[in-house]
Amino acid sequence: MNMGKRDKEYDAFGPWILEINEKHTMPPLFIDYYTQTNTPLLFIKVPRNVDRRDACPGMNLYDYVIAIFNEHMEILHRKNDDSVRVMTIPYTDIKLIKNRHNLLKGTLSLYMKKETIQIDYNTVSEDIIMKMINFIRLGYLSSPIDTFKFTPLSDFSNQLEILYFNLIKEMKTYDPNIDMLAIQPKINLKEESF
Repeated sequence: MNMGKRDKEYDAFGPWILEINEKHTMPPLFIDYYTQTNTPLLFIKVPRNVDRRDACPGMNLYDYVIAIFNEHMEILHRKNDDSVRVMTIPYTDIKLIKNRHNLLKGTLSLYMKKETIQIDYNTVSEDIIMKMINFIRLGYLSSPIDTFKFTPLSDFSNQLEILYFNLIKEMKTYDPNIDMLAIQPKINLKEESF
């Protein structure tokens, strides 16, 4: 049995997103591409969609390294040929954030004027994704962008179906400043015979 040098990255690999720190270091593929000198608010690595049994020591195991700062984010993306694309994105360039999940498959989409960045993840890491979304939203607030003044609904609990009420309640645990601005009431479909 070969008891050679252990690969710490391989040993820690799983479907979860990890925060980069002393214990979980930057994946080797990304080191030469990361040039930021400021300490990020959040620094994460997003794993490839590879089963643990199909991974091996020395393999490039991560698709993304994401650094969140006050007014922008830096995304390093591993391409299929193991080259790396570096993107610096001011929060004001992000027009829409969509976080969708279906059982264990999550997809975070960042819509910008000319492209959409889609990051697939396992929903066991939902807390880290929500933390990232909240930092981006706070970045909007600290950036000079057009804002609209709305009056939030004071009580909407009796106007929403329980599913949507619970989703809003969950979102408020991540950011208590989220308010409901409008509600479209449920409309039953009419049956028509042809």
